Amino acid sequence: MIYLAIKNLQLRKLRTAISIFAVAVGIMTLLVLRGLLQGSIGEVADRMHSVKGDLLVFDKGNSTWFKHSMSPGYARKVATLADVERVIPVINSETVSLAGLPQTIYAVPAGDFDMFGGAASLVEGRLFAPDAMEIVVDSMLARVGPLKVGDKVEHREESYTIVGIVKEGVVGRVFLPYRTAVRLWHNGEERATMLVVKVSRPGAVGAVTKAIEDLGLIVVGKGNYYDVIERDSLLVTAFILTTSLVTMLVSFLTILLTMFTIVQEQTREVGILKSLGATNWHVFRLVVAQSLVICAGGLIVGFGLSFGIKLILKAVVPLLTVTFDPALLATAIGVGILGGLLGALYPAWRAARLDPVETLGYE
Repeated sequence: MIYLAIKNLQLRKLRTAISIFAVAVGIMTLLVLRGLLQGSIGEVADRMHSVKGDLLVFDKGNSTWFKHSMSPGYARKVATLADVERVIPVINSETVSLAGLPQTIYAVPAGDFDMFGGAASLVEGRLFAPDAMEIVVDSMLARVGPLKVGDKVEHREESYTIVGIVKEGVVGRVFLPYRTAVRLWHNGEERATMLVVKVSRPGAVGAVTKAIEDLGLIVVGKGNYYDVIERDSLLVTAFILTTSLVTMLVSFLTILLTMFTIVQEQTREVGILKSLGATNWHVFRLVVAQSLVICAGGLIVGFGLSFGIKLILKAVVPLLTVTFDPALLATAIGVGILGGLLGALYPAWRAARLDPVETLGYE
């Protein structure tokens, strides 16, 4: 059956190639866009996991995209709660363009930088001073930038000196002294967009979480940060899903039109098959098999294009992460097969119903 389907498709090689490419574009769009979102979210979540605190605390109106700063009193209130060992205020609402991409600036207290890697993570230079116009960048950004110790970085019409480089994998790629950010961005008010809380003993995490939530704040375990970003990215996810669905719809219509045209062209051949004893079910399966062959080719080409684009992005924009996890690959395969089946149903049904007497006289 598959052999006969392939031989039939080879009669119109260009049309078959165009159909395979149409399916491939749909698969590629689904994989690359979704893989880019998953990779970006996963990378941020993994880096957040490197923080040595236990809980991340945010204002009620905060989201990944729109960061609200908490009033100065919240850090002090959380610090007074039972079983809270340390509270580190962080400002991460600003971005600076480096290496061709916006990089989030993490303003953290110099004395608490050990919670974010500390001196042990230094590969070059030194850590910043408490209230200095100095920044620290990670080694990946320094390599891609390219940036080195002593370089100047401009932000908000201010100039900062890179004084240190830390190994990649820490929570941020750009670090600034918290007191500098407070002085320049918040007129001296000790605000924060996030609090990192370290609990004195593991068994107290639940009680501390409840106590902080009673203050009207959002508490997230650092291991659950991926879920938070994914939730805040629903609009982006919806856009990617819509784009992918439109592309897959075009692929489906291409399959439908291709199979309909094939049935029209092979009307006489269908009549010959039926006159030789082929059943309606046999004809139906033959048309569906041709559609599945096209979709299988589209999946192979689409996967090849997707992994090729991933390699190109890695070479051109190293700071972007594209991830193709097994679930996403399985979804792409399922969508491709389902599209092939749906696109072939009507043409296959029509071919199966053809009268062999009439078709033998078809020109």
